[in-house]
Amino acid sequence: MVDTTNRLMMCVEIGKAVLSTLERSTMVATLIQRLSDLIPARNWTLFLLDEARQELHFEVVVGLDPAAVRDVRVKIGEGIAGTAARTG
Repeated sequence: MVDTTNRLMMCVEIGKAVLSTLERSTMVATLIQRLSDLIPARNWTLFLLDEARQELHFEVVVGLDPAAVRDVRVKIGEGIAGTAARTG
C-alpha cells in the first residue's frame, strides 16, 4: 500500500511540475526527470510528432548520444514508437 501511495504522490508531483511552466523545453526536461524518479531506466527518449510530415522525432534523449539520433525520423506506424503513435 505504501508503494502505491508513493507512486500516486509522485504522479501528482509530475503534474504539478509540468504545469508550473509554459516553456516547452523546461516542461519536457522536468517531465523526463520526474518520470526517471518514478520509473528507473538507464535510457529515456521522448518523441514528438511532426504532424505535417507524419513522423516522430527525438525531442529528448537521456543515456544515449543525442548526435546519433538527431536526424532519425520514425514514420507513423513504423516500429514500436510509430505503432504506439498510430494506435495510442
